[in-house]
Amino acid sequence: MRLEGKLKVVGDKSMTHRALLLGAMSKGITTIYHPLVSEDTLSTCTALKQLGIKIECFPEYWKVYGKPIHTWETNQVINVNNSGTTIRLLSGLLASIPKRFTLMGDSSLNQRPMQRIINPLSQMGAQFITQNGKAPFTIVGGNLKPIEYTLPQASAQVKSAIMLAGLNAEGKTIIHEPIPTRNHTETMIPLFGGQLNYQEKSIIIEGIQSLQGTSLIIPGDISSAAFFIGAALLVKNSHIQIEQVGINKTRMGLVNILKQMGANISFKNIVNTFEPSATIEVKNSPLKGIDIFSEQVPSLIDELPLIALIATQAKGTTTISGAEELAFKETNRLVAVYELLKTIGANIELKSDGWIIKGPTPLIGGNIHHYGDHRIAMVAQIANLISKEEIIMQDTSVVDVSYPDFFEDLSQLIVKE
Repeated sequence: MRLEGKLKVVGDKSMTHRALLLGAMSKGITTIYHPLVSEDTLSTCTALKQLGIKIECFPEYWKVYGKPIHTWETNQVINVNNSGTTIRLLSGLLASIPKRFTLMGDSSLNQRPMQRIINPLSQMGAQFITQNGKAPFTIVGGNLKPIEYTLPQASAQVKSAIMLAGLNAEGKTIIHEPIPTRNHTETMIPLFGGQLNYQEKSIIIEGIQSLQGTSLIIPGDISSAAFFIGAALLVKNSHIQIEQVGINKTRMGLVNILKQMGANISFKNIVNTFEPSATIEVKNSPLKGIDIFSEQVPSLIDELPLIALIATQAKGTTTISGAEELAFKETNRLVAVYELLKTIGANIELKSDGWIIKGPTPLIGGNIHHYGDHRIAMVAQIANLISKEEIIMQDTSVVDVSYPDFFEDLSQLIVKE
């Protein structure tokens, strides 16, 4: 068996969320081509519809009919299900509306930390009613004032929530970002006619800004493409091309790390719009273990579970540090990855902020738990391609959160010999 052929992956999840939210607060119509259609992005659609925003979903594009934010409707409870991006970024917009909103999620999301957005948005003047700094919580917004805020942890969601609030606050909001995170909000605001400035590691936003609806094409999601990249590297004699994938520099951590490990990865057909995209070509490669440090983690946080799997097949030791943020994802991914890889035969040690992995080690298969986490399930399926025995997991529909067609797209690349 090998992987061969061309593939176009689903639209970028982070960008789809942001296009929906910015379109909703803009004047006129926003047309989003190649959006990600998944449980997470549909949670944002549903939340906005509850707030009075008209959204039309067609097979190839979505249309968002924006409304001035002060005319958004109050709803008793908005359930965003499992989408952390929805609840955090939407809070940034609702914080500027002088009405009362309650946000909640599913049992997993309701355990994730929300104090990280509550603190800065409260400083701006929004009022929060919550228990233990988690969802469900109630926001009473309006009359926001600008703040100068240093992000205590690397978080694009927190940064974006403050930026969205800053667009509707009187005066100049300044966000200091010691460690860079994905910058899709920054690249997208100017597309809607908004303005922001940069000064060293700081973002400066003048409020109050009026945005205008636009049209945009969402590139393929590098975090989704990552699984096919990993599969092609691990399965002997594989050679694939993934077309029109976003190659934003703040999301290139995976590619940079894999090249350090010896991966044969190249870009071609580069297109520069508001976000650059390219065809990514990947060939099966011998890999070596490396050390991954905390300053590298923000640019590959979603891909670390996959990197851990790849490290099991690399020669030598791979040490991953500074990844404690993984404990606050859909599940505790530090533990979930350790349990998954240990179960299927990997030589892995769990640390408080990462793992130590020795390879190459044959994988043996078996029954595994994905803990209801889409990325853990996808890692398990890639491991299944190189495992001696089958890896068995229950309820594979969990991948619908980010990539409903994942199993079908993977099967299209498999050539049985």
